[in-house]
Amino acid sequence: MTLSSHSLAVVLAWGMALSITDVGWSAVYRAITFDGLFHDWATVPVAAHDPEDHPGGIDLATVQIANDDDFLYLRFTFHHPTNPNALPPSTFITIDTDNSILTGFNVLGLDTVGADVGWQNDFPFEMGDDVFNTGGGLTNGAGSLAPFHPTLPEMLMTSQEIALPRFATFNATGQSIFPHDSITILIWTDETPESEHVGPISYTFARAVAPGDANGDGVLDAFDVAPFEQALADRTLYRAGFLDLDPDQWGDMDHSGALDAFDVAAFEAALAQMDPEGGFTTLPEPAAGLALIPLALLMRRRRAQ
Repeated sequence: MTLSSHSLAVVLAWGMALSITDVGWSAVYRAITFDGLFHDWATVPVAAHDPEDHPGGIDLATVQIANDDDFLYLRFTFHHPTNPNALPPSTFITIDTDNSILTGFNVLGLDTVGADVGWQNDFPFEMGDDVFNTGGGLTNGAGSLAPFHPTLPEMLMTSQEIALPRFATFNATGQSIFPHDSITILIWTDETPESEHVGPISYTFARAVAPGDANGDGVLDAFDVAPFEQALADRTLYRAGFLDLDPDQWGDMDHSGALDAFDVAAFEAALAQMDPEGGFTTLPEPAAGLALIPLALLMRRRRAQ
């Protein structure tokens, strides 16, 4: 199993914009429509790749991860048609919520995660120090899967999406199952003699901010110009400084689905409408064929202020 690393290909030219490709597992803010159709995963980067190495069983190929305020979303693809929830086998999602191998359950003895919470297919359970299932249970913890055919093993699929509730709590303490902004995920199956596993995958929850708020301080102002430019030119470097911000969430100002050079003009227009307190009144709807405005122009405006 190998994890993908961030890669970025950006071409930004006067009068022309090409697509940005960003592969990694940093924060991705999406409100996924949970319907088993997968079209809204198109702009979500792949968090992990797994080689074709489990013939005859559940053979995971890729994992994508995203979140909104209420759910953690995962999408699996498989190398060949399978039923990952046929009881048996089952697919497990186990999460280290404090990113410490010293607490929680050492899944499969891999010494990679100390899992605090897990799901067997859609069923949630609490995990503890050297205890696979404490029996404590979760409140509002059930996962949602699509497609999901636990009683029909003949129903096969090549892709599946999962929604795990961020608002779930531990029955024993009433505390949130996700007390921190970053987690570590290990995905595995209970097949014998050898289980499939993918991970660990590090993930930071994304938070939603206003359009154009590239530094996430709650205000659209001249201080957003430099991070906006950085997100266009080097998304990996941008993400290193803003771990919980998703450029495609705040930067998609023309509603195309992703931040790209066609968003520059709308960003510049929003800056031009800033009120004296440093915010902005309205974000204009960009017209078709919007001319691109050089980022250098924005930088000159910032220096003039």
